[in-house]
Amino acid sequence: MTVRKVARREVRLDPDYDQSLEEELRRRDMTFAAWVREQIDQHAEERARAERLRLVEELGRMNVDWGYEEAGGPDPATRLIGLALDESASQADPNE
Repeated sequence: MTVRKVARREVRLDPDYDQSLEEELRRRDMTFAAWVREQIDQHAEERARAERLRLVEELGRMNVDWGYEEAGGPDPATRLIGLALDESASQADPNE
């Protein structure tokens, strides 16, 4: 027999926030628990994406000479890092 462990949380909201939450849950046809799980997953993905971007930028700053410039251009890893940086810049939120 499998026992699933769950945590119980209590959220206290003023009437305006409570009404906004109720409207959002109705509009999206979601339970509160499903909405909370979605928010947690979304936040975790945002953190992971920010960490990946930080690592790509760090790699880009390393300026490692792999010896490919003599062959007529940047090495494949440098090209991929450049593409990733260009893509992240194009997707950057101007409000951040």
